[in-house]
Formats: sequence, C-alpha cells, structure tokens
Amino acid sequence: MSDESYATYPELEERFLPPKGWRWHMFAGNNGEKLRFGTVFPKHSVPKAVIVILPGLGEYCEKYFELINHYVEKKFAIYIMEWQGQGRSYRHLRKTPQRRISNGFSKDVRDFEIFINDYVLPSSVHPEVGRLPLAMLAHSMGGNIGIRYLKQHPTVFSCAAMTAPMFGIKALRLIPAFLRVPVTKLFAEFADCSYAPGEGDYRPRNSKRKTMGTFSSDPIREKIHDTWMQFDSNLKVGGVTYRWLYYAARSCRMIRDKTFLNSIKTPIFMALAGKERSISNAAIKRASYLLPNCNLLELPESGHEILMERDEIREPFLKSFDELIKNYILDKKDSIKPF
Repeated sequence: MSDESYATYPELEERFLPPKGWRWHMFAGNNGEKLRFGTVFPKHSVPKAVIVILPGLGEYCEKYFELINHYVEKKFAIYIMEWQGQGRSYRHLRKTPQRRISNGFSKDVRDFEIFINDYVLPSSVHPEVGRLPLAMLAHSMGGNIGIRYLKQHPTVFSCAAMTAPMFGIKALRLIPAFLRVPVTKLFAEFADCSYAPGEGDYRPRNSKRKTMGTFSSDPIREKIHDTWMQFDSNLKVGGVTYRWLYYAARSCRMIRDKTFLNSIKTPIFMALAGKERSISNAAIKRASYLLPNCNLLELPESGHEILMERDEIREPFLKSFDELIKNYILDKKDSIKPF
C-alpha cells in the first residue's frame, strides 16, 4: 500500500493525521500472515536515529500519528507495525475477526524479528553516516513483546522506552502467581476462542461507563482510538479471549523470571500509570528493580495510555525519552543516568 490507501481522512486536527511522506507497507510474518506497518523519514535531513514503535493490545498505526508527527519534526525516522489480530494485519478468525486471540507471544516476537531484520535494518543505513541507531518505544503488550526481543537480541537497539508495559495482568491478580498459567490453560482448553468475562465485540469507549477515564483524561486524545475505528471498520477489534489470556499469562511468567530480567543490559526507561486498571504496576516496579540498566517514572494522575494523556502528564515521559536518546544515541553514553 502507498500513502493513498485512504482517499479521505476523518475530521481531525492535523497533528492526528499522517505526516508528509508517510507510507504504508505489508510483509509476511512467521507463518506467511500479512502484517501491516508504516514508515516515514524526515525530509531534507539525515535522521538522528530510527524510532521503532510497538503498539499495545488492539491498537493500530493511525492512533500514533500525533506522536509520529512530533518525532519526525525532531528529525527522527519512524517505523511502526501492527501485531497479528489487530489493525489491518492478519486476523485469526475469518468469521469472527474481532476476537483477540493468540497463538503464542513467541510468534509475535518472531514477527517482530522478521520486521526488524528484513525491513528496518536494511533501510536504516544512510550513505553519509552509515547505520542509523535504533530506539524502541513500546506500549503495554508491545512492552511485553519488546522486552522478550531485547533478551534475544541485545545489540540491535541502543535503548528502549516503555509506557505501562504489560509484565503482569491486573485481572489475574487474585490468582496466585504459580497458578495463573495452569488456571488460564484450563479455561482455554474448555472455552478457547470465547470472549473472557466482560469482553465482546468492539464498542466505543464512551459507551462503557466502567472504562471512562481508564485510558486517558485528555478529552481530545481519548477520542482518537474510537474515531479511527469508526472511520475505518477494518481497524475494529474486540476484547480478549480465554486463549489470549493463557498465552499472555505464559509470557508474563517468562518476564517475571529474575534471571531473565537480570540478563537484559539495554538501557531502559519505563513509566507506569497511577490510575492503571489493565496491567500490574507491581510487576513493572519489580522489573525495574531487576533490570540492571533501568529507570522508572511514576505518573500518579495518568490513565493506562500515557502517550494519549494530557500534556502535563504526557510531556514528562516525552522529555525523559528524549533524554534517553540523547544519552545513549546522540551522546553515546555507556551507563544510564537518572532523568
């Protein structure tokens, strides 16, 4: 696809629309599934670095246009991909495409490996400066996949930042940690692709009273998620299934392992949301202590989607991310500094 894949756009401020030079692409994942990604490079200048964005559960590229515009103006190149089961990427179930299932997070990690090896790295070379450094920016489920990638490929990214990374699932907190995988596996064996309790096909966020303010307190940014889904029905995705919960619990168990976290040397900056209702802040805090090169920012007034929050909440994260890039890419420091 090219940047003409949309003949028109929803009625949004320019900051929420694609930047000039934006391009759409498709690639084949680990089993040949078609996955969508988007790219943009700054015009008339050498990129300072490449920022690779890993979206969260149920998200899509268009939701990040404001963030992408922000960093393109700062002379960074951007890559962003959509996971299996969401956006315009491959959907697992033909008859019920909105159901968010999983065939294992290891497959998402493998899709990301293909994306990096076959598309990002070959394009991240400039004739004047050579290979461009990479910075990871991951949200929620993207953080889960991203941390696993960093474990397997420690030298690809110069640094990584994560907002509300999904290292634990709040809905499973009442189940003892050692039982979460066997219990969710049991449910998956009987219910498999059925929606988990309280989940269902797509409904606008403002139609669900219990979720109002859960994701963002910004009245404009909070609407972006629904605006694009209602504009393009192909983007709509529903809630999670029992199968997704099982594989998510398995992946979170892997990330909880002390040896796993201790071995990741990449400089990492993480932020957690004080008004979090989706993922486990305790798991994020524990990971931040065990990762040898990590800083943590706590945002008490933030909902789950920190990058979609009010400026006074969002800006401290962006400032810290800029500092991370400055320290480990622009200034090429060897040890992490507090922000």
